[in-house]
Amino acid sequence: MMLCFFWIVLSLAALVFVGYMVMWCSAARRRLFLPTDVSEHGGHDPAYWPPVAIVVPARNEADTLEHTLPTWLAQDYPNLKKVLLVDDRSDDLTGARALELSAKTNRPELLEVLTNAPLPKKWAGKVWAMNNGLEAVLQDESIEYVLLTDADIAHKPDSLRKLVRQSENKQLGFNSRMARLQCESFAEKWLIPPFLYFFLLLYPLRKANDPRCRMASGAGGCVLLSREAIRRLGGGLHEIKDCIIDDVNLAKAVKRNGLPIHLSLSVHTVKSTRPYPRVRDIAKMVNRSAYCQLNYNPLLLSLTLLVMGIVFIVPTIAIILGSYSMKHPHAFTGEARSLWLWSSFLTELGLAALILQMAHFKQALDFFNLNPWRMFTFPLAGLAYATMTLQSALRHWTRKKTTWREKE
Repeated sequence: MMLCFFWIVLSLAALVFVGYMVMWCSAARRRLFLPTDVSEHGGHDPAYWPPVAIVVPARNEADTLEHTLPTWLAQDYPNLKKVLLVDDRSDDLTGARALELSAKTNRPELLEVLTNAPLPKKWAGKVWAMNNGLEAVLQDESIEYVLLTDADIAHKPDSLRKLVRQSENKQLGFNSRMARLQCESFAEKWLIPPFLYFFLLLYPLRKANDPRCRMASGAGGCVLLSREAIRRLGGGLHEIKDCIIDDVNLAKAVKRNGLPIHLSLSVHTVKSTRPYPRVRDIAKMVNRSAYCQLNYNPLLLSLTLLVMGIVFIVPTIAIILGSYSMKHPHAFTGEARSLWLWSSFLTELGLAALILQMAHFKQALDFFNLNPWRMFTFPLAGLAYATMTLQSALRHWTRKKTTWREKE
């Protein structure tokens, strides 16, 4: 029995090693964190800057707006018509706080606050708020683009200009920037780089941006939609009305309706101001959508947990088991046979797989300008995300309600 276990561990370690070796040798490895708002050129300024409105769905965001709302009103875009904050029945005076802050800016007349209607059945809360915001601003027939941004997202003054320039040059229906997440606390430095790394493995940017590929992806914190894209979606967001993961599904819907989409990583232009000081804060974010990402399928959940277990546990087990077997070469076979050479191979295989795994992840640390030694925490981060994925499924099975934004 123990000998069988030895060979199973060796086979799985070899599988992990080969998988990471293929990833390491792939040209895609060097493009995993591309494009960014620094690496790509948005093209030339259009002869005419089309009218744009900004829509911000918000629920219980009064404390966040101080850091973000002034950045929306400070956009240097030549033809910004309106900033509409859709207050989704907040109980912390989000709408009043928004008006108070706008009064201190140079362009208070741009901001309007819309109190959202009660949530109907079969609609996700955030999607309902975005839909009503879109319908409100598009009553102005001159509006050609709408920027959907979250209440916790701050924009540099040239953010909207860059998005529109790129959309005009490439005729995009959907143009998204993945906001740069905060990476200051212990929890953030440990778990945010793996979060982005896993996302980019699931949704490679080069494939999402390829019109010939069915894959699509987006980042809901910053999405520029063209009027044509909204028209093809039926004038609103009914196609994705029940989607918890609204950004990816919105990108899929736009691409499915025949318009090009684009997603890039933001280095400087778009930034999240929401902190995650504790591991539990990140876990809440993952719990909300992880099982939804697996289509609420127990089989996919089981396969995901199995793969994550193999990838993040087996290399370490291989090193421990191989080292032990080298010191005790007859432990699994008796005196008649020695596994010393195979044990040495198993140890080196596990070590090689672990090194490749951490080296491949290092590019995520480089993106956040973090110390390379943090790559040694990556296997534990992988197991932490596996646990969060299981928690997400348990949350669904116990029918715990998934809400958009709860007041802490």
